[in-house]
Amino acid sequence: MKIKTKELTKMALIAGIYVVLSLFTAPLCFGAIQIRLAEMLNLLVAVNKRYIIAVTLGCMITNCFSPLGIVDVVIGGGSTFVALFIGYHLSKNKPSLLTRMLIIGACVTLGTIAVAAELYYISHLPFWMTYGTVAAGEVLSLVLGGVILLLLKKTNHLKLLA
Repeated sequence: MKIKTKELTKMALIAGIYVVLSLFTAPLCFGAIQIRLAEMLNLLVAVNKRYIIAVTLGCMITNCFSPLGIVDVVIGGGSTFVALFIGYHLSKNKPSLLTRMLIIGACVTLGTIAVAAELYYISHLPFWMTYGTVAAGEVLSLVLGGVILLLLKKTNHLKLLA
């Protein structure tokens, strides 16, 4: 697969933005209660599949700074990739951006079950409560990201990300 320089640049920018947003808000990004604003970038997969790799890479780099270390890199990055891959394939034939975002959002929110399991086994946190709080933080970030993407579409700027 040949990747053009322009595509690679967009991927690198999104991965970098993910890391910067996460590290800037690091106290909110790790643990049982997470509001990782960078998770809004998951919805970019509704615009172009290239962002599966970009967001996964951003997540993995960010998780290098996690108190859980390499385990969080593997579990968090792996669950992000799987959720985005499934979300993309379930949504790719839907004509509506909103429908694609909802499908991808549902997949990544369900994917937070892996983070809850990780925190349950390693940090001995209660599974269902942890899943609820991590999923709620995911939904908050996704709603914000969804609003931003819909505004970009309305102002005709979304095509810059395609």
